[in-house]
Amino acid sequence: MAEEEEIKRLRRELVPKAQPMPYFDRPFIPRRSVKNPTIPKEPQFHIPHHKKIKCSLSYSSDLSP
Repeated sequence: MAEEEEIKRLRRELVPKAQPMPYFDRPFIPRRSVKNPTIPKEPQFHIPHHKKIKCSLSYSSDLSP
């Protein structure tokens, strides 16, 4: 019985309800951030030497008659 009541209560609480309308009478004025802007930097991709693909060697060996 307690489990059934718990399930009923949860179902009642989880029903989606309408959100209140936003107030449009007060205009939104964004403020400038006090944080410094981010400084972009180049990504440093590192491929270990033993994992490099040697496609030029395999490609040239396939073309040999």
